[in-house]
Amino acid sequence: MTRRGINRGSGKGIVVLAGESSNDRRILAALIKSAHPDLADAVTLTEITDPVRLRKKSGVELDTAAGTLVRKARGKAKCKAGEFVGIAVHEDMDACVGPAYDTARRTVSDALSRAAASSSSVYALAAV
Repeated sequence: MTRRGINRGSGKGIVVLAGESSNDRRILAALIKSAHPDLADAVTLTEITDPVRLRKKSGVELDTAAGTLVRKARGKAKCKAGEFVGIAVHEDMDACVGPAYDTARRTVSDALSRAAASSSSVYALAAV
């Protein structure tokens, strides 16, 4: 996730965190703060509690689900009176790393990128 798209003139940008549980969202926040402290200082991290069920979807169904999640994130940013600059999504793979993991991560990441358009998106797919 980069700092592109942050408009300092209208307040802090909003990065929305989504995951299967509050623990998943807290982990995302900790990772962002640790790996990108300048970004974490420049934006407000906020959460949406909608269920994340993307990894088993494909095609139009995945694009629709990713679009819905991003629209909800944009709505959350609007409620916080900030500019939506990105979304970070955590989902459990519940399986070992391998070809299925790589395919799911790439497919969902691409769908989220399309849905987020000019905003940033990050998909964290946790494996066993």
